Amino acid sequence: RVQEFVPPPSAGVDEAALASRVRERVAADVAALVGKVEAAEVEAMEAKRARKALEEEVRAMRVALDAASATVVPPPPPSAAPPAPSAELAELRAKVDVMTMQVSEASAAAAAAAESATKAS
Repeated sequence: RVQEFVPPPSAGVDEAALASRVRERVAADVAALVGKVEAAEVEAMEAKRARKALEEEVRAMRVALDAASATVVPPPPPSAAPPAPSAELAELRAKVDVMTMQVSEASAAAAAAAESATKAS
């Protein structure tokens, strides 16, 4: 980048002006990098918060699923075939599966944002 500021050898060089232009350009580049790092850090924090919220929802759904499993499906008699799962239980399982996938995606986004912040700094 310094080559952008270096005049041809035949030109008269005003070293003070050249140094000033170099300082201004470096300051602008540093400010841009700081802005990128700060934006990446904010994105990483938001992704962590989203992941934690989804994890809490998954925990609550698992508790509800366990409770539904315990109350909705009675233990089968030894000789009988197992009863079919109730629609409510199947719905809860599907919700837990979706939320587990969302937690995985949020974790991946948080990791990517953290890596981006690390690379930017």
